[in-house]
Amino acid sequence: RLELGEADASGRRRPVPLTGSEFFFPAEAVIPAIGQTADLGVLNSLTGLEISPQHLLAADPVTCATALPGVFAGGDIVSGPYTVVAAVATGKEAAASIHRYLTGQDLRHGRPGPWQAIPYPPRHPLSPQPRETMPQLPLPQRVTTFKEVALGFSEDQAHREAARCLRLCGLQTARR
Repeated sequence: RLELGEADASGRRRPVPLTGSEFFFPAEAVIPAIGQTADLGVLNSLTGLEISPQHLLAADPVTCATALPGVFAGGDIVSGPYTVVAAVATGKEAAASIHRYLTGQDLRHGRPGPWQAIPYPPRHPLSPQPRETMPQLPLPQRVTTFKEVALGFSEDQAHREAARCLRLCGLQTARR
């Protein structure tokens, strides 16, 4: 169980564990999905696996193959915390590699390399633009409700933030 801790600089009280409130809940499966890290110690008996300096499992970004033949990996154990979409995508690539491995096919043949951005030099000199400030629920209301604290951008703010972001990566060069 959790309780609310002390307020931080933004006035938000973070949940903290309530000492002595632990309990057991019977379950057939548990899928941890947030704030978790892999316990790579269970892999110590597998000679040949490489662990990165970030304490992640090293795997080829195209084939998902590890240094140990027949072992494939993807998702958060390779990338660290990222998105569900990226985890599912690497899962599909790993499945394709496993199929190729088991059927004796080349793991790389016909597969594109890892995605890389194309560097676009800006047509106009770029000057730093400040980020839009996210409107927030006033502090007195935060302590009495479960409403979202971050209220979201207005349509104009969203357009300005998107223009700022896209201009920096070269996808938009016209000024509004």
